[in-house]
Amino acid sequence: MFCPFCGSQNTPDASLCSNCGYSFSANQGAPVSPVSPDWEEHGHILNIVSFFITVRDVLFSPTLTFRHLKRDNAVFNAFLFGLIGATIGGAANTLWQFLVSIMGFAPEGGALSRWFGTTSTFIVTLFMVPLMSALSILLMSVVLHFILKLLGGADRGFPATFKVFAYAQGATALLGVVPFCGSVAGFFWLLVICIIGLKEAHETTHGKSMAAVLLPLALCCVCAAFAVFLLVLSGISLARFNHFFPWQ
Repeated sequence: MFCPFCGSQNTPDASLCSNCGYSFSANQGAPVSPVSPDWEEHGHILNIVSFFITVRDVLFSPTLTFRHLKRDNAVFNAFLFGLIGATIGGAANTLWQFLVSIMGFAPEGGALSRWFGTTSTFIVTLFMVPLMSALSILLMSVVLHFILKLLGGADRGFPATFKVFAYAQGATALLGVVPFCGSVAGFFWLLVICIIGLKEAHETTHGKSMAAVLLPLALCCVCAAFAVFLLVLSGISLARFNHFFPWQ
């Protein structure tokens, strides 16, 4: 017998699901809670309708979407969704930067001109987008789950965290198709969806899910500020050295 909520297989005489605790006797004849996102059950690379249904649900109904997240260890569909969305968004963002560079809006000799100034470099960058997207989904899921585990809020295991971030990344990365401001808006939207998603998927508190999402960001900001401080300090030291020992 398969659980109508999480899809796990149980013995024919089971009264409760061994995976999610769904009560077969108490819910007999009652409407079954939907399994979401839609991509969990119907997703494949050619199902465009299911893809955009899932994008809509993740962006605009994250609470309900992740509350009914399928609680199993099958993460391939979630990874595929995240990879597709992140690749499309990353490719679009790369395209906008390339167009800005070749149209002369970027400062001559600047970073955009150096990295996106040639067609060959642009093509190589496009091929790197899927690889970087896959690595970001995996690494960020590990970081989020590690911190949430330390806070005592990761009761559903790593697959739940992985699914939340993969779906959130895939949906918000698509905002990169909007020139210039889309990626920025997508980043902040990603933070909000991850906080809500982790809270619902792991049935934890908002405080723990918020800490799991914001602590890595805060750590990155502290490291960046420290790096800038070191660069400024080294620049001041070098200027003083040149002042006392001018090059001949």
